[in-house]
Amino acid sequence: MTRAHSDSQTPLRRDPRFVRFAWAKLVNLLGQNALIYGLFIILISQNKSALATGAFALTANIPSIVLGLPSGVAADRLPRKLTILATILMRIAIVWWFIAASPGAVATILATLAIWSIYQFYSPAESAALPAVASDERMGAANAWANAIALAAQVAGAGLIAPLAVKVFGGDGLFAIVMALFIISAWLFATISHLTVRTESAAPRQSILTALPQGWRAISDNAALWRIIMLTMVMDTAIFVLIVAAPTFIRDVLHTDAANAVYIAAPGAAGIVLGLLLAPVLLRLISPGRVVALGFILTVGMILTLPFLHDLSLRFEHDTPLRQLEAWLRVAPDIAAIALLLPLGGFGMTLAHIGSRTAIYHDAPEHCIAQVFATESAIGSIASVVPAIGAGLLIDQAGAPIVVLITGILAAGLALALIAGPLQHRPQPSPALNRA
Repeated sequence: MTRAHSDSQTPLRRDPRFVRFAWAKLVNLLGQNALIYGLFIILISQNKSALATGAFALTANIPSIVLGLPSGVAADRLPRKLTILATILMRIAIVWWFIAASPGAVATILATLAIWSIYQFYSPAESAALPAVASDERMGAANAWANAIALAAQVAGAGLIAPLAVKVFGGDGLFAIVMALFIISAWLFATISHLTVRTESAAPRQSILTALPQGWRAISDNAALWRIIMLTMVMDTAIFVLIVAAPTFIRDVLHTDAANAVYIAAPGAAGIVLGLLLAPVLLRLISPGRVVALGFILTVGMILTLPFLHDLSLRFEHDTPLRQLEAWLRVAPDIAAIALLLPLGGFGMTLAHIGSRTAIYHDAPEHCIAQVFATESAIGSIASVVPAIGAGLLIDQAGAPIVVLITGILAAGLALALIAGPLQHRPQPSPALNRA
């Protein structure tokens, strides 16, 4: 099997192939995040319709559900570099069309849907290319770097480049910047050799219809991998419901404007950074499954604590870290309490994501690794739809704290069912799914 050939003892930051891959990923995600958020800014500034805003939000979910499995098959069957470069070039063409055509709201939403559809083919190909630039021994560290890059690109692309470019240069200026970022990313990816990992004994060629469920079969035939992915999916769904409930929770429990959500959630970034630093260390000491379980416990524990935030903050009446933080930030006790609690959730969420991705790279069959990532994404998108709608309806009737509490209890219960269920009776991986 041909994988990354660099010395496993060399730090990734000194490995020229990985560094070039990291820069290519960062620049590409900067362009993607800046483009999507910039289009959102332009859309809401030109069209005040809530229907248009909702339709724009759905452009990310629909391609994941509809194209998740086909994109994984394509990424596994086509050379990784070809897939990556083709999807970048197609997005460049759409950005150029934005400059030339100045489309209206409907055309913008349809074009955004096309961008996300193309991205569905880019993402699994890029994820499956990572083992070509990072050895098995360094996969935990490589995933930590990948998560850090994704976080930095989201903050910088959506939080800095998009709003500043639209404000200073207008829409066309933003599109020009995005085009430049995509072109740089394409050049960097083009100069990295051997991005397709080749196995000594490739899996037999299958028809498209037969290959579509291959990612699911690879997951379901491996008890440990199935449990890890399902546990991560349950956690992500709980977080998604928490995001839906956040505006009402902030208004009714923290008694502040829901527009301050970004500032209230900011302390969670400290936990994310800590998770990025410690996850590779933990993965050298314990299995990815245990890292995911630890991250799940911390994250769901944080969710279960949120409904009792006010009662807990009242118990700390004396000189405690909570009171010191309250005085330093000059905020209400409940906001100080959540500032201490959210880093725990950020830390746990990061551990779970890095542990899950590391398990996929380690256990998924090489010939369908992109399909495993695409299947995981599709399952997560489908699983989040009903809870999000249900949470939105229930919040109006029962209140955000009750919804958050129910979410935490259901997540914990599902986790117990996953762990205590008859996983030992699930079929073991077949020889055809084993790596060479």
